[in-house]
Amino acid sequence: MRRIALVLLAGLAFGCTASLQDIRQREPIYKADFPKPYQSTARCIYERLDAQTGSSSWSNFTLTGGLSSFVYRLDDPPDVKRARVDAISVNGPPSAEFEITVEPTATGGSHVEYRRRWDGFRSTDWAAWGVATNCG
Repeated sequence: MRRIALVLLAGLAFGCTASLQDIRQREPIYKADFPKPYQSTARCIYERLDAQTGSSSWSNFTLTGGLSSFVYRLDDPPDVKRARVDAISVNGPPSAEFEITVEPTATGGSHVEYRRRWDGFRSTDWAAWGVATNCG
């Protein structure tokens, strides 16, 4: 009986996780075009988000939308004109929380899209999108 309970608990925990593929299939919650080039916009977003990792206390949670509880990764392959900033939650089973995709526009600027897992937090969405718009 104890083993069955542990298996069910583990299944529930992992069932609540999201993958980057899951997030990429969702429609963007926010999207906008900005005048800055896509690589500098993506790097700015990554650096500002990454600087927050582990820096917040509970009192600062509402101000940053919980952005400090994630680990960030910048994916900017040289052969693809697209950069992605991924946020992974490490409190519990690792789970992709949101992704910001940055692509070049025809005018040399950047097109930015924000997608999140299905059960994200609005405060996180607003805080992360605020970083993106400040960088754009």
